[in-house]
Amino acid sequence: MRHWQRVIAVMLIGLLIGLAAGCDPPFPTAQPQDLPGATSTAVLTPTAGAEKTRSERPTIPLPTEVPILIVTAEPEIGLMTEEEALTLAKETLAKELGVDEEEITVERAEPVRWRDTSLGCPQKGMMYAQVITPGYRVWLQVEGKTYDVHVGSGRAVVCESASKVVKTPPPAEVVAAARMYELARQDLAARLSVAVEDVKGNFVKPTTWPDTSLGCPQAGEVYAQVLTEGFLIELEFEGQTYEYHTDMERVLLCEKP
Repeated sequence: MRHWQRVIAVMLIGLLIGLAAGCDPPFPTAQPQDLPGATSTAVLTPTAGAEKTRSERPTIPLPTEVPILIVTAEPEIGLMTEEEALTLAKETLAKELGVDEEEITVERAEPVRWRDTSLGCPQKGMMYAQVITPGYRVWLQVEGKTYDVHVGSGRAVVCESASKVVKTPPPAEVVAAARMYELARQDLAARLSVAVEDVKGNFVKPTTWPDTSLGCPQAGEVYAQVLTEGFLIELEFEGQTYEYHTDMERVLLCEKP
């Protein structure tokens, strides 16, 4: 009896010493491979080399905001070169003065953007399409006198007084003129089977017609003999001019015999 008491005391002292020293428990822990039917699973631990490779990968920057392209105007059609503008300006001035082109010298020329089809030389009683018209301002000289010639939209104008003040028509008349001008362009474009943008306007002039024929009477037709307000419109396509007569509703291509 005393023998077993000594054995138990020794075992308790050993257990206490093991716990105090942080030693493993006296019985081994079963590992998964030691259990019946168990399979071992490899546990991958990142190595120092892998961590270094990951940190050295280049960083892809986020895309910046895509710039927005703002179209401020429609593409300009029928632009002339400076040489073409000078040729046209000299031809026009030569015809107006009745002189040979060889007598005309060029002082200078500069590209401009005219505010409308008047090319900066509006005439009294005339109305013009309010569209930006690219062209040139050309200064020519004949016998010591300088002439200011404005070029654009395939034509040239000798501008004797570009600074002349022209009376502005009433707003309602301007709106009506713009409407009839567009109708005339559409009609001519359809007749010629071309794009409306290719038909150019030279001028729009307010006119009072003597009757409802609008100045273009047709044989066999009867017209009311009343004064009719409208417009005289001159259009151009590839150098050929076309004359339209209108009231406030109709446009007539007036082909003179």
